[in-house]
Amino acid sequence: MKMYISALILIFAIISNAHAKTDLMVYGSHRLDSPLKKIIAAFEKENNVTLKSDFGCGAPKLIPKLKAKQDGDVLILGEDTELNLARKSGLVDSSSTVAWNPFVIVVKKGNPLNVKSPADLKKAHLNLPQPGSGCASRLSDSIVSMWGLSEAASKAERLDRGCKSTLGSEMVARGESDATFTWRIVAAPVKGIDMIPIEKAKGAPCECFGIVLKGARNPALAKKFVDYLKGPRAQTIFRDAGMMDLQEKAN
Repeated sequence: MKMYISALILIFAIISNAHAKTDLMVYGSHRLDSPLKKIIAAFEKENNVTLKSDFGCGAPKLIPKLKAKQDGDVLILGEDTELNLARKSGLVDSSSTVAWNPFVIVVKKGNPLNVKSPADLKKAHLNLPQPGSGCASRLSDSIVSMWGLSEAASKAERLDRGCKSTLGSEMVARGESDATFTWRIVAAPVKGIDMIPIEKAKGAPCECFGIVLKGARNPALAKKFVDYLKGPRAQTIFRDAGMMDLQEKAN
């Protein structure tokens, strides 16, 4: 009998856990999932709440899911073109800048070409994002123009990186390209590369946004979480992940 009661208690606990209340549903760009998972865990612990998250492949794929499911409270995106798309889709109640994603030069481990700035890439075999209005494309084109890399860019392999944002860095690691430009947070997990800061591009990193969604089930908690993204604990996590926090950008 005791064993039977114990089994019932265990089953009840499992069922209860499976149906645990979710206080907030957070959607976000896959490029930012590493720091965001740590921030969510810290917010849950400090506020005794439960958050569920879904990090998809940027706004073009996240937004249709959000419109179909209608269960989102917060959306976190990594560039202004994605924010504009969310606005045009009628999803944004309010938005705040929460961090910036600076660009870096990615070279093979050990920096065999001794690259110190984009000026050293005039004869390098580059891979670059496809031209377009996205932040990565705009920044790459700006660097090409600023540093006189038009000839190298004309011979570069143009990549549609899509959800595979690390593709360009992985090609450099394998020796298939000499260098590429990408977000620091994207390159950081890739093995076999070195990252070189681009000082002149530092003033134009990709801006990251925390968005309270229209129709949020818990708008007060959603706003509290977005405010938390701008607070000291979250800013430290962003900074440790290789992003520029609000204070660094302000300076």
